[in-house]
Amino acid sequence: MTSDQSDADSIPALLDEILGDAGRTPLPGAAPVVALSEEDDPASVAAIEALALARIELRRRGVDHGTWVTLPSELEPAGRLPRPSQLRKRWREARPFVLRGALAEELPLARNELHAGLRRGQKVSSPQDLEAELRRSLGGRAARFEVIGAADELYDPERDLARVLVRDTQGGFDDLWVKTGRLSTYPEDTSLRLRFAFGAEREDDASDDEPRHRATAALGRAAIPELRLVGPGSALIERASEAADESLQATGAIAYWNAPEGGALFHHDAFSGDDSQGQRGVLYTQLVGRTAWLAISSADLVRRLEEFLADEEEPELADLATLAADQGAARAELALPGCGRFGPVVDGWPAFTAFLADSGHAAVLEPGDAIVLPNQGLGSTALHSVFCASPRTTYGLSVALRRDSRPHNRVRGQKMSGRTLRSGPGRRFDLRS
Repeated sequence: MTSDQSDADSIPALLDEILGDAGRTPLPGAAPVVALSEEDDPASVAAIEALALARIELRRRGVDHGTWVTLPSELEPAGRLPRPSQLRKRWREARPFVLRGALAEELPLARNELHAGLRRGQKVSSPQDLEAELRRSLGGRAARFEVIGAADELYDPERDLARVLVRDTQGGFDDLWVKTGRLSTYPEDTSLRLRFAFGAEREDDASDDEPRHRATAALGRAAIPELRLVGPGSALIERASEAADESLQATGAIAYWNAPEGGALFHHDAFSGDDSQGQRGVLYTQLVGRTAWLAISSADLVRRLEEFLADEEEPELADLATLAADQGAARAELALPGCGRFGPVVDGWPAFTAFLADSGHAAVLEPGDAIVLPNQGLGSTALHSVFCASPRTTYGLSVALRRDSRPHNRVRGQKMSGRTLRSGPGRRFDLRS
């Protein structure tokens, strides 16, 4: 008897029903995730939990989204990361994938930096604090980047906390900026993000000004040393480039401190109908703590909405069911802010969260894991929803992936050594948070 046969024989019937469902399409690279329900047989739940690697209670902004468990990869061989040719197909179809343990060797060498990164979220929540932190991290007069000062106005006064303007003395750009903001206005959500960008907010978010994008990327690495893990020559950028079948560069970095009750509602990172020359996707790496994700292409989300709504008997959902049955109209609706009319279902219905997890579109990212979210444009992109899955604040980095037009030699299989990050004795802390 093979080990796979032995595993199959020991799987509880409920779990076998979920993992063996013909309609389940596992998120490649992710450990299997299934949702538990109060309606499930207690004996079956206990048997599943006995196999579980982790049990996660999902709660975001006052809404309880149920319980997930992660399971050993051996229980779902179909979820293993596929061959490069299959990853390239997924990229073309804007279907996400996970690179589990991609930074497993690098993180132990960077504990001091990660500890500092986790604490950085406590030092950037006011204009004065953010300006002081940038002056400290960017260096003195001889440094490339020069802090101009705090901006007088904030784009989103409800959530934005501070924005500081920065000059690139090497590139001659004086419109770079760094912004701290809350992820929501929910009182118990203390999640923050620190964003690096340039130009006019919103208007220049989709800019194809490659020199400014490169300057913004360099600013991020100067302020946050651990961004080198997803910088030029890193193994993660190389793997994303292989999937995209073109050279990519990381820019537009965002540091995330997802806290309990926090996370992100369903959204995408597309800017136009065709982003083949612009933002090609997003790469997120988990550095401290754990986050839970739903990640799915717009085409697959439309299909899942159609399946889910077809089984609902409430009259007020009839119009949504009709909309979901029209692939083009449904994709256009999902491209709207907040996923348009689908927003209350994809973000507010715990039953839909569980349905997507049991359909294979969930992932739990541990320290060292990464997720790649390809983008082809508003009608074909990867949508995603995030939950804090740790009892304390977590830390992760997100970068935009853009085409790198500079001629250079790519080295396939190149691996980041981690030695570019300072390491040393220092204080040790648990990356799992």
